[in-house]
This record gives sequence, C-alpha cells and structure tokens, in this order.
Amino acid sequence: LSEWASRMRSLYNQRLGTQGNVNKKGASKNNSEPPPLTMGQKEKLKELESLGFAFDGVFDVNVQKMLAYKAKNGHTKIPTQYTPDTALGYWAEKCRREHNKMGRGESSDYLTLDRLRKLTTIGFTFSARPSQAVISFEERLAQVKAYREEHGKDPTISHPELGKWVSKQRLY
Repeated sequence: LSEWASRMRSLYNQRLGTQGNVNKKGASKNNSEPPPLTMGQKEKLKELESLGFAFDGVFDVNVQKMLAYKAKNGHTKIPTQYTPDTALGYWAEKCRREHNKMGRGESSDYLTLDRLRKLTTIGFTFSARPSQAVISFEERLAQVKAYREEHGKDPTISHPELGKWVSKQRLY
C-alpha cells in the first residue's frame, strides 16, 4: 500500500510539475519536463483528490489540522509552542521560516509551488507576530507630552513602549 501511495504522489507531482524546488519568483529549479499524464492517470488523481488523499503526506495532513485550528480560532496565527499539538506549531514555524527565506531571495527546499499555493489558499498567516500600526512622530510626541503632564517625568520602565521610543530619539 505504501508503494502504491508513493506512486500516486509521484503522479500528482508530475501533473503539477512541482518535483523541483522553487525560488522567490516561484520558478522551478528543475528544468526537465515530465512526460504528460495519460487520461487514466488523470482520472485516478481526480478520484483520489475527491477522497481527500494526502498527496503531500504529512504536509497535507498538517494543512487539514491548520484548517481545523482556523475553524476553531478564526485565524492561522498558530504559535510555535501550541500545547495541544506542538508538532503542528513547529510545522507552522517552519513554513514561516522557509517563506521568509524566499522573501530574501533564497530558494526553499521545503516550500514548493504547490505547497505555497496550498498555504495561501487556506489563508495561512506567514507572520505570527501581530502587525503593529505605524505611529507618526507627531503622535508619539503628543503621547510623551501627555505622559509628562500626568507624571512629571519622561516615560521609562513604567511605560515600556513610550520609554523605548524616547530612548531611540535621544540617539539622534
């Protein structure tokens, strides 16, 4: 059975043309074209897809787990130290790390075009950190002034966010 499943996954990859690795632009590093699939092979793949066959093994299983997490929590910002399923948390971190590599122009041995497509399709969040709103200099200055009026001193440890901003301004 495992040999058969392996052959089916190979056919699936052949159909997608994603046997090689990809770089930032999504170009395959493997330039040889696989032979086209026969009509019978295409039908087998369609039937297996309709059954939810995990063509990409553990990756597809983790995508399904991520969908369940998203349904329960409303997002895909799964933490690395996700207690109910630490393997899923580490897998999500690996996907983010590989995506970041690609963003720097490096190739990824893990994220193929198909895998990237699957993650994008489910709305995977490639950054687990919450996005921070950019606050203008004028707004921060107004916050510091308000803090001074209320406390009679510059913010430091008592207000870490403003204290850090004031410290950075002193460097300029």
